[in-house]
This record gives sequence, structure tokens and C-alpha cells, in this order.
Amino acid sequence: MLAPKKGLAEGEVETLSRCHQFQRQWQIIQLLETGAAPDLQDLAEVLPPPEEAGEDGAGRRWSESTLRRDLEDLAGARFPLLKVREGGTRWRFSPGFRRVAPSPFLPSELMALYYARGEFSAFQKTPFGTTFRSLLEKVEGLVPKPIRAFLDLIDEDFTPYLASLKEVSAHRQVMERLEEAAEGRRCVEILYHAPGLSRAAWHRVDPYGVWFSQGETFLMAHEHRRGKIHLFPLKEIRELRLTEDVFQLPLDLDFEPILTLGPVAPGEGLRVRAQLTGEAAERVRTWAERGAPQGLRVEESQDGPKTLRVEYIAKDFETAKTWALGWGDEALVMEPETLRKEVVKELRATLMRYFPRRRKGQAKR
Repeated sequence: MLAPKKGLAEGEVETLSRCHQFQRQWQIIQLLETGAAPDLQDLAEVLPPPEEAGEDGAGRRWSESTLRRDLEDLAGARFPLLKVREGGTRWRFSPGFRRVAPSPFLPSELMALYYARGEFSAFQKTPFGTTFRSLLEKVEGLVPKPIRAFLDLIDEDFTPYLASLKEVSAHRQVMERLEEAAEGRRCVEILYHAPGLSRAAWHRVDPYGVWFSQGETFLMAHEHRRGKIHLFPLKEIRELRLTEDVFQLPLDLDFEPILTLGPVAPGEGLRVRAQLTGEAAERVRTWAERGAPQGLRVEESQDGPKTLRVEYIAKDFETAKTWALGWGDEALVMEPETLRKEVVKELRATLMRYFPRRRKGQAKR
């Protein structure tokens, strides 16, 4: 069964809706901190329309009931939100809200700095590390505790998805061209940088569609050279070329096993054990904390502070292989041995494409 258009699986529509909710609420905060006192109709006219409205947003606005819930959520998070009667019901912040941030900063700028504090970890081992720690401690002291709690909740709920949304924005043109090619059944050539390799290579593929799954956006395509379906992370596609060739979508193709890890019926599937590090460990740890995918078990490893041992039931061998290869050098398959050997074989074959062995007697270049 095909996933919904624009890469959203059924279970992820709610996630994207919540991301939209956060974006609207942030835009409302930025508007109200200027001293404006809009009513619901004003907000509907000012806030960017839903993405589904098209490029110009013609004929679509956020509903007043949606915006009312956003305002109630902000009030519930203890933002100093006031209802005033000035030719109808209007909303504004308490005048003292601007003084949360020292001049010339705005409260939203201070909040954004607090939210982005994790991004400063790269400076910990530099001469600037102490300065940044001092700065962030002062920022934390300036942001009121209820608002910090609001931002922490956003961080917990949306971090895995905001990264993907930024990725989609950065690669919007590539994604739109791939969607057009998929709808027109046109073959394409993509310049793809496979994880763990030093350079990108061209691949001729039949694009089946672009999907958002488990915090990342993928191109699902049939790769001509291997004769197999592969999931290409959108962020690793550097360039694409449209060809004149067309393809037929197999009528008996089942997308579901390719896109998901579960659920799997009792007694079926393939039990996989792996060790993850880096971003792979962080992302899977977040999935497990949120209760998805079903059947995923994780435990911290003694091999390192950021190493995670993972166990889950894959629907089949190919699904497990795609999952393992998708993490590049951040995944080490431990069991089953057949999967481990197949991953090694696949990586070795890929490596040989870039560094072929010289035949005996062949001179060095």
C-alpha cells in the first residue's frame, strides 16, 4: 500500500501536525512580544498558511478554533497572556514580558538561545568552552522556569523531527523534482554519497516516492545496477539528472515491509541485535523512549558512554539489511551471523567499486 503523498506514513501525520503547532505558537510569541494585540481573525491573516495550501496559500488559513487552542496552550504553559476587550476579544502579553530579556534582546531571542544550548557542545574542548558555559548559565537564569519547561517539552517531543524538517527545507528542490519524477514514472540518475564512503557516486534509479519515516526523509527507488529496492537518505543526494526513460511500478510490490521495522506477528520475523554509536544511537534511543517502533529494546553498553545495544524484530532479512546499512559506520551487527556476513559482503562490494584490486602485473598509476 502506498504511503500518503509528501512522504508521510499514516502514523506520522500526527507528528507533523504537532510540529506545525509548535511553529504556529512560536510565530504567535514573536508577534505578541512586539506589543501587538491581535484578535483571532488578525492571527489567521498574519500567520503563514498550511503547507497544503500551495505556494501562494490561496484560499487557505488556519482556523480560528486552531489558533484559540494555540493561545490556550501558551496560557497553560504560563506565558503572561492576557485577554483584553478592545472592539472584541484580543490577546496580548503582559507589559512586563519584554523585560524578561535585557535590552536590546527580545524574549524570543533569549528563548531560542536557550533552546539551542545543545548545539554549543561542539565548543566544549575549545578555548571558548568556558565562555559559552558561562553564557548559557546566564541565559538559563534569565528564562523563567515555566517557559524553560515549555521549551524542554518541545525539545523532548520534536528534536528528532525538526532535524528532518530542516533537511527537507534545505533539499526542497531535489525532493520536489524526485516527486515529479516518481509521479511521471521517469528514471533518474542521482549523485549519492553512501554513508562511510569518502565520495559520492552516480546511481541510475526508478524513483518510487519520497517518504518521511522515523525522523528522516528517504527516496525509495529501484537501483538498476543491483536490481534491488533501496532507501536513499535525502540528505545524501547531492544532485539528480532526469532521463528520457520511463519505468513501470510493479503491481505486486509491498512497500510496508520496506518502510517499517514492525509490528511483526508472534513467532515471525527476524531477531536482530546490533551496537550503535553516534547519531544512530541518539536517534534510536529517542525512538525507544517514545515507544516506537514496536518491539524495540535498547540498553546502554559498557563499551562506551554513547554506545547503545539494540534488539528488535525485523519483518524480513531485506528489511533488516536495509536498516543496518542505513546507519553506515555507526552500526555494528552482532546477530544473526547471516545478516552480519551479508552486511560485510555488501560494504566490501561497495568499497571495491571505488578501490578495485589491481591484477597481477598491472602497473601502479
